[in-house]
Parts: sequence; C-alpha cells; structure tokens
Amino acid sequence: MASVTYDGRSFMLDGRRIWLVSGSIHHSRIPVDEWSDRLHAAKLAGLNTIETTVFWNEVEPRAGQFDFSGQADVAKFVRLVGEHGMMCILRPGPFSASGWDLGGIPHWLAMADDVKLRSGGPVFLEACSRYVTALAGQLSGLQVTSNDEGKPGPIVMIEQERSWTCGDESIRASYLDELGRYFREAGFKVPVINSNDLWQSVEGQVDGWRGEAGLFGSVRQLSSVRPTQPRVVIDFPSPRPVQLGSPPPEAPDPLTLQRRLAEAYAAGGQVNITPFARGTTFGFWPGRGLGTATDTGLRDASQDSGGMIDEGGSPVALFGPMRRLMNFASTFGRVLAAAQDDPRPIVADPDDPNATSIIHTSGSQGEVAWVFAREESGKKRTLETVHLVLPDGSGLDVPIGEQRVVWCLMNVHLGGRATLTRSSLCVLAHAGEMLVCFGPTGAEGEVTINGTPLRVEVPKEGQAHAEVVEGITVVVVSEETADQTFLTSSGVYVGVHSVDHNGEPVSLPGTGKKFTHVAAGGSVTSRSPGRSGSAPKSSLEAWTCAPSDEHITGESPRFATIDGPADLAKLGAPRGYGWYRAVVKLGAAKRCKLAAPGAEDRLQVFVDGQSVGVLGLGAGAKPELSVSLKRGQRTITVLAENAGRLCGGSTLLTPRGVTRELCEVTTMKIGKPTIAEDAPLEPLSLERALMNVHTGDATSPYRLRWVIAHRRKSPLVVTLGPSPTAGLLVLNGEIEAFVDQGGSVSLWLDAEKLNRGNNTIDFAPLLDGADPSDAEAIVGALSDATSVVEVTSEITAKAEWGFAKWEPPASSAFESVTKASMAGENAAPAWWRAEFSAEPSSEHPLMLTLSGMTKGQIFLNGRHLRRYFVATADGTATGAEQSVPLPASWLVEQANELLIFDEHSGNPSKIKLGYETNLKRIVDAGGAGAGDGEDES
Repeated sequence: MASVTYDGRSFMLDGRRIWLVSGSIHHSRIPVDEWSDRLHAAKLAGLNTIETTVFWNEVEPRAGQFDFSGQADVAKFVRLVGEHGMMCILRPGPFSASGWDLGGIPHWLAMADDVKLRSGGPVFLEACSRYVTALAGQLSGLQVTSNDEGKPGPIVMIEQERSWTCGDESIRASYLDELGRYFREAGFKVPVINSNDLWQSVEGQVDGWRGEAGLFGSVRQLSSVRPTQPRVVIDFPSPRPVQLGSPPPEAPDPLTLQRRLAEAYAAGGQVNITPFARGTTFGFWPGRGLGTATDTGLRDASQDSGGMIDEGGSPVALFGPMRRLMNFASTFGRVLAAAQDDPRPIVADPDDPNATSIIHTSGSQGEVAWVFAREESGKKRTLETVHLVLPDGSGLDVPIGEQRVVWCLMNVHLGGRATLTRSSLCVLAHAGEMLVCFGPTGAEGEVTINGTPLRVEVPKEGQAHAEVVEGITVVVVSEETADQTFLTSSGVYVGVHSVDHNGEPVSLPGTGKKFTHVAAGGSVTSRSPGRSGSAPKSSLEAWTCAPSDEHITGESPRFATIDGPADLAKLGAPRGYGWYRAVVKLGAAKRCKLAAPGAEDRLQVFVDGQSVGVLGLGAGAKPELSVSLKRGQRTITVLAENAGRLCGGSTLLTPRGVTRELCEVTTMKIGKPTIAEDAPLEPLSLERALMNVHTGDATSPYRLRWVIAHRRKSPLVVTLGPSPTAGLLVLNGEIEAFVDQGGSVSLWLDAEKLNRGNNTIDFAPLLDGADPSDAEAIVGALSDATSVVEVTSEITAKAEWGFAKWEPPASSAFESVTKASMAGENAAPAWWRAEFSAEPSSEHPLMLTLSGMTKGQIFLNGRHLRRYFVATADGTATGAEQSVPLPASWLVEQANELLIFDEHSGNPSKIKLGYETNLKRIVDAGGAGAGDGEDES
C-alpha cells in the first residue's frame, strides 16, 4: 500500500518526489460522454493532476437520499483520470463556492431549524458526517494509498471546505477540526489541503494559497511561515465570472498569465489552475455571488470566461502559452521538486515592470534560470537579449521575444549518457531521445548537450529545425509554432492542431497547410492534410409554440391552494421558477407602487393576465412597479424565479420567491448619510462564522447615519447593497445584520421595532483606518445603494393564494405558428419547440445563436442545458453572449429536439444554428483526415 508524505519542497509518493501540475475540470459541468475528451486535452496541455469538485447538493438532493449517477458519478470520473495517467485532487466541500447554488450545500439543510452553516453545531455537522461517509463509500478505494481495485487509485489529495476565512478560533475548532476527523474516520488517508489563505490552520493539513498576482513573493512568504509544508497555490484563477445578462468580461492576457504561473514555479510553488476547462452550469444550478454597483452577482450558465478549453471543447488563446510552461513543468517536475531554496537569495521582483529579473533555482536534479522580462504594457515587444553569467563564469545569451518569461534548463540528465548542459531556449518537451525547444523567430539560440553546443537560428513560424546532438534529436521551433508542436511516441508533429489518444495528428482547422513529422534520429517528413470534407450543416425546422396563458391568468388547474406567501423551496420548487396566484377583492380602484419586500431575485408580475413589469435584480427589472388596480376582484399572478442562492460570503441563505405579502409602498427621501462618531462594535459578537473577520476586529468609530422621522405605525423596509465594504447595519443602537463587502440586506421593520418619531439607521463599516475620511470615502457609494420605503398597505393580506409548479408542457400543448405571429409584441412567457438534424461526430462545435430571444431556459433532447439572458422584455440587448454551444455528446444524427422557455416570448424565427468551422474540439480518439501521405523533404 502506497503512502503520501511531504516536506517543504514537494509531496512524495513512497519516498519519490512528485510535482503537481494541476488544473480543475468540474465533472458536473462537462457532459459525461465528453469527460475523456477534456482529460485528453489536459494531458496534451502538460497536466499530470486534475482537481474536481463534488457538489454536495447534487449528490444528496433530499436528506439521506444519495445519487451518484450521471453527471454526479464522481467515481467514474476519477477512474477516467487514472486511466489517462493522471493524479486527482478531490474537492468535496462541504462548502465548495465555485459559482454553484448555495456553494454546494443542500437547500433542505440550509432551511433546517437551528442550523448554522459552515459552523459547528449538531444539525450541520451531523449532515456533514453522513455526507462524508457516503462519499467515502464511493471514493476511498480510489486513493493512491489504496489497492481496493487491484492497483493504486489516482486521488492524491483532498481539499477540505473552501476559503474559510473566519478568524474565530472556537468556531474553527468546532467545525474545521471536526470535518477533518470525519474524513479520516471515513477512510480518507491522503493529505488534506485547505484554501484559507492562512486565515485558519488545521493540524495535519497543508495550508494552500489562492491568487494569480504577486505570486513570487506570496509563495516565498508561504515557505517562510510553513517551512515544513509544500507550497501549493491551490486556486490560480484564470476565470472571470460571467454575470447573467451582461457582456462577458475580457479574457485574461495569455502571456501575462503564463508569466504569473512562472513566478509561482520559480518560487517553488505547485499550482492548480482554475479552471482548466470551462464548463456549463447545467439547468438551475448557477449560484449568485457577491455583487458590486455594476454586478448583480447573478451568474451565467457559462462557468467563466477563463480556462484553456472552452465550453464546446476547443482550445482558446490561453491554451498555447500556458501549455508551453505546464508541459515543461510536468516533464521536468523532478528538477522543480528537488530545487533547494535555502538560503533564498535577494532578487529583483519579477512583478517590477521596470526591471529584468533573474531567478536561479537548483538542486540535485538540475537547475533552472528563470528570466523575467520587463513588462511593456500596450507595446509590441521587440527581440532583446539578456546575457547571463553562469556559476562557472561562462556566459549564456538568452533571447526574449513576445513571451515575458524564459526558462533556461541546465545540468539535467536526459537519460542514458546524455545531460543537457544548458539551453538558452525554452524546453517544451522531452521523451527518450527527443528534446523540443522553442524561442523567438530569428533569434540565435544555444542548446548544449554533454558540453557539445548546438547554435541555431530559430526558424520561421510553421517550420522546424532538427539536429542530432550527442544522440539526442533536438527539434527547435518558434514561440508561435510551439503551440502547434506535439511530442508523441512516434516523434514530433509540427504544425498540427493536436494529437489524439493514439498519438495520431489532427490537422489545424480551416487550413490546407502541410505539417511536419520529425522522427528520432532527425529524419523530417512533410505531410499533407487529408480531406476533411465540406463543413457540416444544420438547420432548424418549423417552430411550434405552447403559450403560458392559463398560468398568466391564474386559470390553470395546476394551481393548488396555499396558506399564503412562502419560499419556493417550501412549496416543492427548490430550484428554478414557480407560479404564484393571489386573488384579491378591492373596494376601490387605486394606482400605486407595488413591491415584494424581501424578494431576492426576479418576479414577473401580471394583473388580470396583463404584464405590469419585473421586480428584482438585473436589466429590465425595478424595485417597485407602478400599477393600476381596478375595483372588484383582481387576479395577480407572479412568475417567480430563483436565480440562484448565494455561493459566497457570510449570509448564504436568503428568501426565494414571494415570501411576504405584495405591498403598496411609498419611497422615503432619506438623503445622504452624515458621519457620526459612536462606539466600535465587534462583528464576531454575533457568534457565527463571518468571513474575512478576525477575532477582535471592530467597526470604525465613524459611522454613516441616516435619521428618519416616522410617526405612523406602518412598517418600513430598509434595503442596503451591494455594499462597498463589510460592516454592521444598526437600528436605534441595536445590531440588525452583518453585511459582507458586496453583500446586500433587506430588513422588514415592524412598528414594534421603530420609535414614534426619529429613528437612526447606522452603517458601521469595517475599515482598516480609524479616521473620519475613511468613512466619508464610501458615502457616495452607500447612498446610491441604500433605500427606505414605507409600507402603506399589504395588498394581498386577505387574498386567496395558490401555487403551481413550473414545468415543460405536454407535447399536445404545442401548436404551429406563423413567422408573423412570432414577431408580435406579446411579452408573456412561452415555450418554443423545433427539431433539427446534426452530426454528433463533427470535430467542430455546433453553436446556437439566440437572436430575437430575451431571457429563459434551453432544453436539448429532454435535458435541461442552461439559462440565458440576451435581451429585456422590450428587446433591448443586454450585451450578453448570444451564441452558446450545444454539447456534441447530447446530439443525435436525426430529429434533435430543441425546447426553449422564454420569459417574454421572444421571436425564435431569428434563431440561428450552425457549426463554428474556425474552432476545432480536442477529442480523445480520432485523427482521421489529419494526414494520409508523406513527401520527403
């Protein structure tokens, strides 16, 4: 039975040092039949480790009922990781964040009485224990320390919890320590790592770090404070979260991220890139993050805008530059793992944009000189040379081109009698008698083996120079061509898109260019791509429609009587939408402002079958709606959407749906707050886990204060957020709520809580400084984020309430429609259905462009694919990405069914469907058509 240990340099498997080059692939966000494709892409990118997350609420949808099938079959995924020759880091939570609903905590647990989420306490801990035991039943035999399946499994490490940054030691002991005990007692024996950024340490756990900037200094500091532990950046985020209904954020610059990754390696850090492959948060699983003045926190179905592989399975611009470095790191992991860094020399900070920095790491397995070029933001880099003086006094001229970092390998044994003495070019790959290097086009490079130098001019893009030195075939290509160069057991392919699982080349998309094969011994052949055939085509058949008229008018027989407003989950709809109906009798007509106090998401409101607008968050929604209500019996229906529970911060559980009576409100003019001096308050006195708060932290003595005169007995609703900073909301001297930075709060204040006369509402911020100017700096932002309304009446207080679940209609409900009727101005929810043919085996992704649609859900062949938000009810574009990929593995050749629910009907006649021929998926098997003939060159 194998054992995993570690010291200050690396992990060790049975005493052999291993170097983790890791990236995350969320199996829950990748179609099951495409898991192998993503793992193959990861292997091509140089990864030797895959991190995957288990979302608790996916595997235990109901208390005590576990389901590890389908997308949740984590054991199947982990076995595939092992079959692809890689290790696995398991991230089982219990809280996992990651843009997932409630961070993975089951809704039924979050709503239990007396539960304290992410804290000690019998209700939460008992459920955690049951979950960990069930997880162990699936995975304990797949650890590298186990031989239950006849060989060691791939799981090498477990990450416990996620970003637990509460400074309360007593809560830590009662929660994190207990979790650790549960994992051990359940049979998990591999090392456990956390991602707490040193906020809290747990005995026996490795303390991980999160971040992407300034990593050289951060990793060095980690080695100083945790000298007996390996330095692991467990979360190197390439992601930029995509906000629902907003333009996607700009993708990270590939060469900048490559440089930052190199900083971590140069400081002795092992890194997990999050994510490696973007996924789709299927169905209603997207969560909600903390927000800003311009970000509601509502998350798109697209996992993020980062990653090296997109949702459709194609490599993006980040893939090439990151692969260059990661492939080197995994190939020469023994060199990085054996590097000594004590004493640590004083060096120029690699982050300094005005300096070229040289970091030299060495150990028993060899040396690396990391050369970090000056950052020249906004400028195209020109070729430059840095002259290094080596320990023996000799010189090495290192060419620097577009890449901002160069790694020079020295004194490394290549096998047999060959030792790489030094190289001024970056090493991409090595196996057996072949070594692949790259550098800037036209630069003079040197590769010396056993003291015999090869001096070479780096060839032009698309070309390769091959030469045998001391029995090693050295292949040199340019920086750009390195991204199209792959080393296989049969040699090196240059000028290809990728290679399949069998090592066969796959041609570049959209080109007829020849590619090159270099065999051991230096023979070079040129091959022509085989015929790829015409681009596949797909088109939609006629659309049919199933309107939601009976739900909108409240006449559907599916409405069941309920006692009154209630959370969607309590009504049997824990995720997605639900229909509420309130039948009211009005003695007189009225025009008023209608609000739904406490509603956290979006509510589309109808009065007597007519839409009056959307309450809530995001584009096209308002906090109150102006409505005209006629005398007599009126039917108010509401399509309520649970757009995702919070997946970060300290206050995870907030109401979903219509949880209070619909109210008539009047907005109160509260003006800007004044700065008032008062006694500091300690947030942890609330005795619950508050993130990013240390024991002893206190609010600033300077508060933002509103004084509100209110002499009536009517309730008030105070809404604050997203807040520019964390703090406490205080009413008349009493703490009412803790507010995270980016968090929001809505408080219903009954007359019993209010003074007859003046009431003070304070926001006591948590600030580093204790100067009034610190509080004054947030006045503007907080003024815009705070409102108070008076509830003048509860319109539905005497209503007859009903509820109907939201679900796809029966096939018989769909009717044929004309294009003219599709283009009507009906803003009511509707279901649309059409069929199309496809080529599931196509190497190109099939894209659905949602022109003409607004906001809703997409189903493909009976599977709930994703949500979208491309326009508001009036057709105003939100700027969100309109084209989304359809999973290849969900397609069939004939009669695919596309089912779309659009909240405002939309116009599906404008939808387009087509293959993106400029992109090419990386697949686990294939290679057909890559090359069929050879021309000697």
